[in-house]
Amino acid sequence: MRALGEVLAGAAPGRRLHGAERSLAFADLRQLTPLDGPVSGARVLLVTGDQLSAALALLALDGHAAAIVLCPPDLAPEHLPVIAERAGADTLVTDRGDASGTGYWSPSSGEYRRDLLEL
Repeated sequence: MRALGEVLAGAAPGRRLHGAERSLAFADLRQLTPLDGPVSGARVLLVTGDQLSAALALLALDGHAAAIVLCPPDLAPEHLPVIAERAGADTLVTDRGDASGTGYWSPSSGEYRRDLLEL
């Protein structure tokens, strides 16, 4: 089975993924680095600031994550712990520094990683 990014990268020339402020040619998806390691087999909570970032993250996670819960860009950070718990998420993938509201939320331990705030 081929990953979705591979299929899209082989699409007709000139096709693009568009966001509000930027776009990316389908052919450039070949250069997209898959997210593996800690996300392999994980239940991922995905929080991004825009639709294009979400699409690129979904393509990078394709074939690696066991499940992906996609949160809308305007989701208030204080709702993340409840969503992560209900979804059984054990990994957070985000492009937002405020995704946990006060730092990094660890769904697996059910606690904030305040030690990361000291770095």
